[in-house]
Amino acid sequence: LGVWAAVPLSATAFAGVHLAPAAMLYLFPLALCFALLRIRHDTLWASALLHMVNNALAFSVALAAMS
Repeated sequence: LGVWAAVPLSATAFAGVHLAPAAMLYLFPLALCFALLRIRHDTLWASALLHMVNNALAFSVALAAMS
């Protein structure tokens, strides 16, 4: 399986394992960014950092909504 076939396949898997159909529309492009960062920087650290930032933002929005 080539890189350019693996990228959308892994993005689909990433969006799917979150089990939130409405969120898949935003998780799929985010996962594409994760994969492209991995390819560009040849490390998982950039993708992991973006994932942490995204989770922090989502948590902040959820926390603010509960206030």
